[in-house]
Amino acid sequence: MRLHGAPDVLLRMTPGYSSDRTPRAMAMFAASGPIADIELKGLVLDMNGRNNPISPARAKGVYNRFPQAHIFVSGGRGQAAARVDRARIMDSVFRDSNGVSCIVMGQNDDPNASLGQDWVLERCRFLDNGMDTDDHSSVFAYAEGVQTKACSFANVAPFGPTGVNTAYEVHGSRQIISDCTFTNMMRGIWVANNYSNVTTGTTIRRNVFRTQFYGIDFFNDRQAAKSIENTDISDNKFIFDDSSIASVPALNFKAAVQIASEFAQRKVRVSRNTIRKTGHTVTSAFVVVTGGANGQVRHDSIVVADNQGEGLTFGSFVRTTAHAGIGRLTIVRNRWTALSPSATMSIAAGDAVEHTGTLQPIASLTLGGGSVQAAGAGKSVKTIYINAFVRSLVLAPIRSQGITSGLLALGSAARLETVERRTPPRQ
Repeated sequence: MRLHGAPDVLLRMTPGYSSDRTPRAMAMFAASGPIADIELKGLVLDMNGRNNPISPARAKGVYNRFPQAHIFVSGGRGQAAARVDRARIMDSVFRDSNGVSCIVMGQNDDPNASLGQDWVLERCRFLDNGMDTDDHSSVFAYAEGVQTKACSFANVAPFGPTGVNTAYEVHGSRQIISDCTFTNMMRGIWVANNYSNVTTGTTIRRNVFRTQFYGIDFFNDRQAAKSIENTDISDNKFIFDDSSIASVPALNFKAAVQIASEFAQRKVRVSRNTIRKTGHTVTSAFVVVTGGANGQVRHDSIVVADNQGEGLTFGSFVRTTAHAGIGRLTIVRNRWTALSPSATMSIAAGDAVEHTGTLQPIASLTLGGGSVQAAGAGKSVKTIYINAFVRSLVLAPIRSQGITSGLLALGSAARLETVERRTPPRQ
């Protein structure tokens, strides 16, 4: 199918199909089985959400999670898994979906299901979606070989508690997200799992994130799901402020990259990114690494190198949990300026390593080689602060300014088995 829009063409769902009296799921284009070779170009697709509400109990803070999708690929149980191979979606607008999605490339929990292959999303705009649900993801990329280029995701109003929870969810291998912009959602990208194949070879580069709490996050909470590995995050720009969401008080930490899933992430490289935050009320970090254990399966082989940040609480924040240690971490050659404590953190640090409850080991930790600068005189800022159990610690020299605590400050629970000082090799 080839569907090309003439200038000013608009496809809009009829009003009143869904209502507070009879809330309904709906889709504009739907596939319930395997199909191939689809192209949509130059279309404005409007779900008419303002006239199709789905959450009659919204005044009580209760929201339905129905799809109101522009493109919806999903089949019933006991039949061939729905998927689309070779889909091209270009120069189109996806707007005003009240529901949980704009594009769903597939969804199933069958480990034998084949995922769709070879999608292209190029120069598309996603505008003002998720306005009557609390769990909207504009693109649910449950497919492999997806290229998303020069797309924009933006809501006029920030998330809270409705709007865009997550703009884009990676759920398959060989996905490239490049030169996109993300504005006013809680989270820009979730790198997540599927049940058929390992999610590997994700590339996220040259994007701009003006999100509220997270730029790029990782998700894996199921034993049955396949693992996630080989993620490259490079040359992105993250911009945060001190805004918060009164209706969601649990959101009290902002991070450009967060690796905090319940099950492990492996082989993540984060390099040459920049972050700028204004205000020091809400705690913030460039990268967070925590959680992630299933027995001895832990976050492992994570490299954070050559990034720059301004106005943060922490450059990196690593924390073991009471039941989960961490594998190998390398956090080197990063430059952090204008660090300052926040309203909820009494200290700031270029690199902070903490624990929660029972000490669990970090197999190896390499830090240093960059620079750390305090926001001003009198700020409680550490160059490196460790209050955790590290089996092998490698330290490299760090240039510091406005900091009097030296290279390494240890907390009362710190336990270091071996410490080596040297310049870490480039990786």
